Amino acid sequence: MPLNEQTVDVITNNAELLEETQMPQPLLDVCAHVAGYRPVLWSWANGDTTRHSSTSNFNGRQLAEYALTRFETLKAEQRRLIGASLPRREDEERVRATRRAASSSSVYETE
Repeated sequence: MPLNEQTVDVITNNAELLEETQMPQPLLDVCAHVAGYRPVLWSWANGDTTRHSSTSNFNGRQLAEYALTRFETLKAEQRRLIGASLPRREDEERVRATRRAASSSSVYETE
């Protein structure tokens, strides 16, 4: 449950970063699911273990698809903005420098 609570915190504390004008359904579903589990956990803490599920479930696949799609859209916009502001030659030099750094790093070495 701590990871679910952290997920809700990320959603609610960063909602202003969403491009949508309303909270997307996959995010609402996660928040509702976690809110539905809070009474269950309270019951368990008070000795009643007869309840075992939230009043609301969420589709993890839909949440992952939403997150991936939004991330890809954000990265595409980032690339567009960077590309629009950097001359092509500087961009190519940055790519070469990144490749050189990666090839000399022990992180990328295989055993």
